[in-house]
Amino acid sequence: MRTKIQCVNDNVRLSQWKQIIQNCRDSGLPVKRWCDENNISEPSYYYYLKKFRELAIKEADDDQDFYPLVVNEEKEITHENIEIIKGDIHIHVPDNIDIDVLVNMLKVLLC
Repeated sequence: MRTKIQCVNDNVRLSQWKQIIQNCRDSGLPVKRWCDENNISEPSYYYYLKKFRELAIKEADDDQDFYPLVVNEEKEITHENIEIIKGDIHIHVPDNIDIDVLVNMLKVLLC
């Protein structure tokens, strides 16, 4: 069983990594280069990025039904934008969007 101190430490660590990931994304640099320049372990960066994505999915998934993601195969897929489609709603977001903003957008879209 986890103690309150362990939970607080985990929350502080997640908060720190959230800022690290955002700083990297805001820099516009490739992850490897940014990590090297900022003495950040690249495997740790990707570990926490995966953790945040899992948390975002879990949050968006709570009390929600599954909605399939529609991919238009005719368009060339780039790494500059993410397209989210639900019915007549089309949302284009940059691939470096803030995780919290994306989660909130998905919550609204899935309502």
